Amino acid sequence: GLGMEVSFSENGDSDWGKRWGKSSLKDQYGDKGPLGAILSGLEHFEGKSLLVGACDMPLVDEILIRTLVNQRDAGQAVSLFCHGEEERLEPMLSIWEPLSIPYLREAIRHDQLSLMKLIRSMSIHLIPHDQPQAFLNINDPADYESFIQGQTGS
Repeated sequence: GLGMEVSFSENGDSDWGKRWGKSSLKDQYGDKGPLGAILSGLEHFEGKSLLVGACDMPLVDEILIRTLVNQRDAGQAVSLFCHGEEERLEPMLSIWEPLSIPYLREAIRHDQLSLMKLIRSMSIHLIPHDQPQAFLNINDPADYESFIQGQTGS
């Protein structure tokens, strides 16, 4: 294993942690999107880094997570993957360091909730990755059907 504690960030009445036999963290910022969930996690695990992974990315595997963990830079606010010539950022699989907390608090205080804008305003460590399909996310039933058809070749 990677020696990590796994918890689910939950907002509302969801029970993902219970379903998977893992602990759950209440999102203390409710309506602040990913920024609130990330800050809640960093505050809960005081002084520790936080690996963030979205639940709607079915192609993320152990190798990708190990790459992120092994190549992270704890001296930067966030370590995350990028791909392509334009270095497209993939923030939904990333490691956030405690030094990002003041930036997150400030963004939430001013209701500036764009994850990408916040990331671009901090010191970040980019990890190049040449397979953008690894970061596919599924947001609705149509995405899911398309993903299943692609997996089965039909």
